[in-house]
Amino acid sequence: QTCVDTFDSYFCHCQQGYQIVNTGIDCPSANIRTKRSAMMSAMDERSKHMSRSKRQSAGCQSEADVVILIDASNTLISNFQNNWPVQLDFVKNLVGQLDLSRQRVAVIRYGNSANIEFTLDSYSRVDDVQRAIDNIIFLNQASNTAAAFRLARTVVLSQQFGDRASVDNVVVLLTDGPADVEVANTEPEAQLLKNAGATIIPVGITNRVDLGQLQRIASNPNDVVTVPDFQSLNGRTSDVVSNLCPSTSPTLPQSENFYCRWYADIGGLEADTVMCFCKF
Repeated sequence: QTCVDTFDSYFCHCQQGYQIVNTGIDCPSANIRTKRSAMMSAMDERSKHMSRSKRQSAGCQSEADVVILIDASNTLISNFQNNWPVQLDFVKNLVGQLDLSRQRVAVIRYGNSANIEFTLDSYSRVDDVQRAIDNIIFLNQASNTAAAFRLARTVVLSQQFGDRASVDNVVVLLTDGPADVEVANTEPEAQLLKNAGATIIPVGITNRVDLGQLQRIASNPNDVVTVPDFQSLNGRTSDVVSNLCPSTSPTLPQSENFYCRWYADIGGLEADTVMCFCKF
């Protein structure tokens, strides 16, 4: 039997003197390409030509209570450069990719200790949250990450301040280096926060960060996002949102006879397409 590969499928023919025998085995749903947009009719038309990873992060569809821990330590000022406004811009862009009808946002600023800037029930509009972020004052102090974790667990993530028992709790940690206050409590407080049901997503900025510690702090080590400097932060916003929000992609069809893959994942150019293949 000789088979010829084509762009969308293949065809086979017998060599001279032979004929194909029907074995009764087939997988009629395989070797087809199905538009992802047909499987996700609610997806915005504008996202049709995005890559799969970008599409997953284009809008967070899951409900979550999100607490962002902002680093206000003195290391943000280096070589006469103030990185505080850059960090705030990143947080504003991050909030801009959320849907505040599904997600609530709170912010904690930490230096020598930790302070609540606003709680989960403070704002319901993106522009109000972004305006509040603009008004956060730089501390130029030490770094007490443990205090930020503790404040998130014991105060912010409580019903009294807008936490919803029925949705996931996510804590995004922004840090440009290891803590220098309550150093021994950093990882234990992170563990207590995770034990309370929160997911921690660390964002490490500059080469001062302790990657091993960030991976231990993270709920999933693969969710740690690192950048070499503050100027690279905004380029990784979609990665943080992707980690924060479970994928909105549908489950691909499969059976004992065939399997399917996103076309873009096997070298195709169409991110909106699924290809299915027989298993035999």
